[in-house]
Amino acid sequence: MWRHYAFRHLELKKELSHMPNLQIEMELFHGTRTTLPSEIYHGEYGFDMTYSTSGKWGIGTYFAKNASYSCNGYDYKLPNGKRQVFLAQVLTGDTYDCKSDSSLRRPPKKNETKSGLRYNSVSGDTRGSKVYIVYENRVAYPTYLITFTV
Repeated sequence: MWRHYAFRHLELKKELSHMPNLQIEMELFHGTRTTLPSEIYHGEYGFDMTYSTSGKWGIGTYFAKNASYSCNGYDYKLPNGKRQVFLAQVLTGDTYDCKSDSSLRRPPKKNETKSGLRYNSVSGDTRGSKVYIVYENRVAYPTYLITFTV
């Protein structure tokens, strides 16, 4: 999983080399809700798009800047009452910031006249947090699994 992520990181860095001041990677929180965290850290893709469901910004994998967003309804609940969320490294790349659009299946095109060039991720604000949505596998790595009590 790490090799795939690291390879995609290098690809993205080259792809966006014309934007040297752009932060292409962020540490963001992700709650799995009902998906066992082990399915992510033992899975081939990590955060696998097949687990994605439609949300405010369409079908994608959602990550939050603020832990409180992921810990409030998106955390995984253990039988002993403890809860878990991930702190992940996410390749956000060139992000398109927008209001919610549940029809999204991938980021919009950067320029309608150029074929194929799209933003790497989408971001928006909801419930007091900036959220980032990615629409492909291998662009997020589950760095830490945080276990906590409320």
